[in-house]
Amino acid sequence: MSDKKFAVLVAHPEGHDPCVMTKAEIMEMVTKNENTWVFVDSQMVEIEELENIDLNDADEIRINPGMVGGAQTYLVMVTDKNGHSEIQMTLDELKTKAKTPTNWVFIGPELVRESDLEEKINTAEEAGDVTIRLTPQIVAGIERFIVETTNADGHLQEALTKQEISNLATTDHWVFLDGQLVSAEIIEATEFNQDVHVRYVRPLVGGV
Repeated sequence: MSDKKFAVLVAHPEGHDPCVMTKAEIMEMVTKNENTWVFVDSQMVEIEELENIDLNDADEIRINPGMVGGAQTYLVMVTDKNGHSEIQMTLDELKTKAKTPTNWVFIGPELVRESDLEEKINTAEEAGDVTIRLTPQIVAGIERFIVETTNADGHLQEALTKQEISNLATTDHWVFLDGQLVSAEIIEATEFNQDVHVRYVRPLVGGV
């Protein structure tokens, strides 16, 4: 087996550590530590498969502990006043965060309620891509609002600031507030609250 080393993110409850490891060292760590998972470009890989995978083509390799204290954990991308970080959370910890009205949890592009978290995570696991993001309503003193959009994959939801929403209206997007098409000037003059329904779409070009 090659002695070439690869950049690997090794996750733990407090975050993750960047390491440089050979494929043999990766396999040894996973073999020695029960309930440890390897992800190659967000795809979970069994230890038997890893030996035959060409890691030279991988953009990201992660090693995650599957269980902590008997409870399965998930890698969660968290946005807060300090920026972005990645931490390990159990389902119960994630549910506790989601119960707070000012926190939003996204599974992939979808905003998920606390009561639906387990079902949505299971569905994402079956699809082989569990991407979890935790975003507070207010980051570094700036309030964010849930904004809906549609693309080729279906309906998406994002957490954007009022300025980011206004910026959409100054580019090639149509922005709707409570069903009404509005300009950037109207957005800036409107007093937002968390009940406002915001949606944006790209304008039709040539009827397409």
